[in-house]
Amino acid sequence: MLLAGSASAQFTSLTSTGDGSRLYFSSPLRLRGTTQTFDAKIFRIDDQGPALFAAQERGERFGWTWTQFYDLTLPQVSRDGTGVIAYTGVRDCLGGSGCLNVQRAQGTVVDAAGAVRLRGIGYVNLSRNGRYALFFGRNTWAGLVPPAELADLGTGEHITLNYRIAPNAARRVADEGTVALVDPAGVRLWTRNREQVIPVTPAASMPGQEPLLLLASDAMRFVYQSAAGLARFDRMRGTEEIVTPGAPVSVSISDDAGTIAFVNKEDGQIHVGIPARVLTREPGGFSEVALSGDGRVAFGVTNRGRLVRIEVASGTVTELVPRTPWITNPALPGVATYLED
Repeated sequence: MLLAGSASAQFTSLTSTGDGSRLYFSSPLRLRGTTQTFDAKIFRIDDQGPALFAAQERGERFGWTWTQFYDLTLPQVSRDGTGVIAYTGVRDCLGGSGCLNVQRAQGTVVDAAGAVRLRGIGYVNLSRNGRYALFFGRNTWAGLVPPAELADLGTGEHITLNYRIAPNAARRVADEGTVALVDPAGVRLWTRNREQVIPVTPAASMPGQEPLLLLASDAMRFVYQSAAGLARFDRMRGTEEIVTPGAPVSVSISDDAGTIAFVNKEDGQIHVGIPARVLTREPGGFSEVALSGDGRVAFGVTNRGRLVRIEVASGTVTELVPRTPWITNPALPGVATYLED
């Protein structure tokens, strides 16, 4: 049971284990009977139902911001589901130009019980095997921190990357530590031993926003938004294929990028595969989709506030959270909407 209390979307940043048995997501909602904050939190859903995984109070006002990074978003889970989870905490800053030297985001890596393994300034991406954490989207004012940093959770090594990655990047680090970057010459694949630039051009959906670029866990494929549409590049074959023309609302890949799912902008439905087929017939459509690592399960957030699980082979839909209204004016004290299981 969840209680609505934010103008934000009910569920965002879906991420699943390899077999689809466990789902993590971000939401400002709170469980019925609790006094949890209405800032974004990380929830988990498995066969035991929904549970709060991580939450953070704002702390004290500190200059133009707060002492804590309180809006928790962008969870990622290792494919085994029992090893490593990462998420990013974001805090607001109300000082205008005074915020130029304020770090807005902090990445956290924890174990399955929520115990902190590593924290770093900036947003964080996690490799699907849970070994590497990439920190980026930092405020590098006065050169106090490098633009990006790759942490090897196995050895404890930290490697500075002198490349800038904007905050909305996802799936940028592979299992062996390859990092995918958008370069003026194309897609740059960085490893500690060599760098390769593939002359394809990811397109940003908005000026100043990081272009969509999703790297497979073995780094042999990547999916990106090109001028011709959503595309997949296969490094072994040296070939590019168009998944769908236009720019989808939401895109997700299986671990090997063999399966691609997206929310079609035209009909609002989830499509899957190459050539793409329509997977859903949801009234009102979807806002987000996420695939399990093996590509057999899709999770979707509907525009009417439902969270569902979909079997990719059959199209069978299972409701995880029913239709969920939310408050559009959280300034009204004492107003809330209860949700029934």
